[in-house]
Amino acid sequence: MAVHILNKTLKHYGSETAYLEHTGGAVLTKDGLMEQVEAYLEANNLQGQVEVVFREGSLAPAAMGGPNGNTLIIGMPIRQRESRFWGVLDHEVGTHCLRRANDKVQVWHKANKKKKERSRVDEEEERGEDGELSPVPYAGKAFRHCLRTEEGLACINTCIRQQDKLLWRPALHYYAVCQGSVMSFSELYEDLSKYIDDPFRRWEQCVRCKRGFEDTSQPGAFAKDQVYLDGAMRILAERKELPFKLLYSGRVSLDDLTRANQYADLSSIQLPGFLWDYDRYKMWLDELAKQNCVANMVVPGEKKTMMYGHWTCYKDPEAERDSDVVDDDLVDDDGADD
Repeated sequence: MAVHILNKTLKHYGSETAYLEHTGGAVLTKDGLMEQVEAYLEANNLQGQVEVVFREGSLAPAAMGGPNGNTLIIGMPIRQRESRFWGVLDHEVGTHCLRRANDKVQVWHKANKKKKERSRVDEEEERGEDGELSPVPYAGKAFRHCLRTEEGLACINTCIRQQDKLLWRPALHYYAVCQGSVMSFSELYEDLSKYIDDPFRRWEQCVRCKRGFEDTSQPGAFAKDQVYLDGAMRILAERKELPFKLLYSGRVSLDDLTRANQYADLSSIQLPGFLWDYDRYKMWLDELAKQNCVANMVVPGEKKTMMYGHWTCYKDPEAERDSDVVDDDLVDDDGADD
């Protein structure tokens, strides 16, 4: 699926640079960027709730960070583009910041703050004879890590308002991790030339993929970058049945929606502007799924299997818990398509 999205994008635009320029327009100035931030916060009734800082040398074009998760960090030099920055704000503020803020009013927040990984035994003890989770009082049982859901939802919301809704950036990250796992840094740099024509951007992608490795001449990749496409595909596959308002009750994984439904207080949460018209949002989701060729994806619930076109991926909830790590001081590091 990742290769299909990448090839479809290049077939239409010719190169990544042409794609970015056509869909994103000019790179924003600092003043132009701040004007869009202020307009976005006003349009979403979030005035005074988000601060902006500019950080030199940041690998991430944009990220939410800070002790309260309400600081928008813009990497310098600015890489945000005029026509796509509103989508970046939907990603960073409308998704990460609001889900985190809403989480703080829920009964599970303190438990998640101190959470330790729940074992299979813990969960089995909570299941009744019918195999369903028992509606016991909330007593410190933490939710699963939600990184796949968090980043998948954010990536979808980055593109949701765009005419071109191709998931180029998540697909590129997924592909780079797959290739980087069997290639050295230099081999990966050469391989990515077919998708990234700009040498500096290609170098940045390789750095993302190989970050944390002492010897980058050896095969290996930082696999976290796969959660963007992986999470987006699952959400798109299940979009017809998903209660998106419940997803915004906090930092909740798709696998914990049943539990969240038992305890969530939806009366005091803030929803982003793109969810105020739910019918329109669902229409956007259908179009996004269609453009990325996942409109007919099927997810048989019991086997946790997803059909990604010609690609079948087995989803193990236990493996997801072990592999997902959420950094509370840096919610996201991929809030831009360029």
